[in-house]
Amino acid sequence: MKKKKTLITEEALINPKEANLSSTAPEKASPRPSKRFTMPRVNDKEGKRVLLVERVKAANTPKEDPKEKKRKDKKNRSLKAPKPSEKLLLNAIFNEEEEAPQEKEVKKQRSFGAIDYVRYLMLFICFSVFLYSSYTLVSSLLNRAESRELYDQLDNFWNSEDRFGSSYLKSSVQSAPAVDLLSAYVGVTPPEEDPLLKEDQNFSSIMAKINYLKTQNKDTVGWITVSGTNISYPVVHTTDNDYYLRRSFYGRSNLAGTLFVDYRNSKKLMENRNTVIYGHNMNDGSMFNNLHDFKNEDVFKNGIIEVATANGVFIYEVFSVHKPLDTSEYFQTDFENDEQFIAFLEEITVNSLYIKEGLELSPGDKVITLSTCVDPILQSEYRWAVHGKLIQVINYIP
Repeated sequence: MKKKKTLITEEALINPKEANLSSTAPEKASPRPSKRFTMPRVNDKEGKRVLLVERVKAANTPKEDPKEKKRKDKKNRSLKAPKPSEKLLLNAIFNEEEEAPQEKEVKKQRSFGAIDYVRYLMLFICFSVFLYSSYTLVSSLLNRAESRELYDQLDNFWNSEDRFGSSYLKSSVQSAPAVDLLSAYVGVTPPEEDPLLKEDQNFSSIMAKINYLKTQNKDTVGWITVSGTNISYPVVHTTDNDYYLRRSFYGRSNLAGTLFVDYRNSKKLMENRNTVIYGHNMNDGSMFNNLHDFKNEDVFKNGIIEVATANGVFIYEVFSVHKPLDTSEYFQTDFENDEQFIAFLEEITVNSLYIKEGLELSPGDKVITLSTCVDPILQSEYRWAVHGKLIQVINYIP
């Protein structure tokens, strides 16, 4: 049987006799009072009264469930703390940035490891490559623009009859060697019967221009033009095949380079069995890029190569176009005998993309070979070659 719970009041604690608690108290008293109800030694009667009142309140207050208390504490904290959206709004208003405590702790704990070194190294390499590529691209564009302007000026000079005035032309013509234009040619066939030779009254202006070009560059051989293309450039000759690969006509560094005769050849074209001239295949259409136009059969059939030199104007008829390997002998210049030269002519004729009908070749012929690249990246091992046979020399000077 459950005992009736007696409510302890303030008066009962102060005057237990008057409150008559003896009847309701349990028969067996607790051996030792709880610490919660231990009475401190207080001499003041009023102080005892206050302590008793507080303990009565504590005794009458029901014990709260721990889970419920935890839930209330959590609710109170959520009510006091601003919501994430409100926090962002406050930060935006006051222009403040506050990082979450967890993020701060992570940043404090994080160290600079090997992965970070690799990441920054890759970033540095990429940035360096970008800078180098940008520099190379800009330099290339400026270099090509300079090359185009330079050779455009030279082309205007070559095609202008009075660029330097009649006085300069007259002095240049007077300085040319005073020899019989036809007397020294070949020496086997009488000059008046040689079908290659022809005189032209306009040759004096050509001589004047070539003499002027020689004052600008002592390596000057002459000027080359090719029909059906925009090829119209000065030609030079030196002691190797490397110097003018990346140098302009004036000897300055230039990606387009200059058209040059193979160093094994002579500057006098009449002394060469096969005169080889090299030039770059520039993407902007300059230099020997237009040699690829001979893939068109109409351009091939009407192909004429003209080389004006101080020894005369040499005119060649194109008879072969092909794509040889850079290791082949298409640029051979020296031949031990006529049989080797004929074998060379037969090989380049058989390999030609087209056949020139009615054109006969013999051991006494002089030929010219124009050589350029096909594709410096995808087909770097190939070349594009155009061959012509000498059919006429105008105003030959030995």
